[in-house]
Amino acid sequence: NDNGDDTITGKAAIETGNDYNKSYELTVNNATVNGFAINPNGIVTGTTLWANKNSMPASKLKVRVDGYTWVADGLSQKDGEYYVSNANGLNYFSNVTAANGTVIKLAADINMEGAEFKAIAAGYDKSLTFDGQNHTIKNVKIATCSHNSVGAAGLFFCYTGGTLNVSNLVVEKATSEGATYAGVITGYTQGNATLTNITVKECNISGVKKIGGIVGFVEASTTNFVAENCKVIDTTVAATEKQAGTIIGYNAKPATLKNCTVENSTATAPQYCDGGVRCTDPAQAELTIE
Repeated sequence: NDNGDDTITGKAAIETGNDYNKSYELTVNNATVNGFAINPNGIVTGTTLWANKNSMPASKLKVRVDGYTWVADGLSQKDGEYYVSNANGLNYFSNVTAANGTVIKLAADINMEGAEFKAIAAGYDKSLTFDGQNHTIKNVKIATCSHNSVGAAGLFFCYTGGTLNVSNLVVEKATSEGATYAGVITGYTQGNATLTNITVKECNISGVKKIGGIVGFVEASTTNFVAENCKVIDTTVAATEKQAGTIIGYNAKPATLKNCTVENSTATAPQYCDGGVRCTDPAQAELTIE
């Protein structure tokens, strides 16, 4: 019970100090937390477990729970890897170019509830790994990102020389419209991209050209693109001008699909589209399907 306040019965509180000129670090081991409440006059210190009733700046209070350091609400870090547990934690990376070697893992299913999200990028000659750990991101509105000023929409972006690895992820009921290039997982890739165990389900993706259910545009400077064990289910893909496919919009560099399937999904465009896994533009590079 916090301060004997009957409105907060059954809750536990730990007081670390009240000197606002000092910084505090709180470490809790072997913790089991059932529920969370906060005084309406307080502020969240960067986690759904801990709050600061007296509104001490979050920069002054570091909370570590069982080895995890809380970076922001819904985002913790352990052994150099990020763990995302809610929509706010995922939004921390929206339109961000990740530092080299960044590893992000989902710790829970994420319901974005229609919130807008712009791509996380693997920068020039930098690597980004995203492991969904078989969790689902749902109801996300994928907006056009500012990376490289190319007008692409997708959850991820890969710059020239970058390395992007995305795995074990389900994306459900995502939407995107109006981008020049778009794909649920990546709208535009220039580097080395590997997508493994991805399911895109009940999504609606539209844009101008090079629109795909998984990836929009595999650009000419791409060094490698492989999608393995990927599924597109009950998804609608549409380009207003040309070049649409249920998996790939357009690949200007050779690409490989391994054990990828499409179920009850459509791709439409006024030109270069027959509803197949990629567009029918004869200028494309080779696509290997295994």
